[in-house]
Amino acid sequence: PDWAVHVALWERGPDGTGGITACAIAMPAYGRVITGRGATTYQPISIIRGPRPGPLVPPREDDRLRIAVSEADPPAFAEELAESLGASLARLGSGGGKTATVVEDECDAYIHTSGHHQWDSAATYGVVRQRGLHASRLDGSELVYNVEQIDFPDLLVCKEDVADRIIEGARQYL
Repeated sequence: PDWAVHVALWERGPDGTGGITACAIAMPAYGRVITGRGATTYQPISIIRGPRPGPLVPPREDDRLRIAVSEADPPAFAEELAESLGASLARLGSGGGKTATVVEDECDAYIHTSGHHQWDSAATYGVVRQRGLHASRLDGSELVYNVEQIDFPDLLVCKEDVADRIIEGARQYL
């Protein structure tokens, strides 16, 4: 149900540099469309089951850091990292769903380590960066789009105030 559609537009500016200028993540089963410029809409979308109300993950039970990871292919070190950070894990299927949990303050971070192409994370990058959140490689290095190297090995999406803590905690596993 957390399946998502990601769309991003990369444009070159007049000065020759470029970047993601428009982006959105749609989750039809939840009736949600999240854009980079701060809009989140909840619209009834005609699908077989109809929109699902409420959060993508159960409400927090405590004030621990919460990290979204893949349900099918979580990072091999996810449990150890969560323990070292005093965090809990939330498991979801799609990258769009995991991104939405950070954007909508249901999780503090989303970690992906099974590789992806530029087009898999461009909308995620645009949405979170345009909203003032953190997006990088898990080692903290910058993600650069519309370049020849199309593959990224990992992804970190999180709130700015926890980025350094997660990057430092993950360092031993990279």
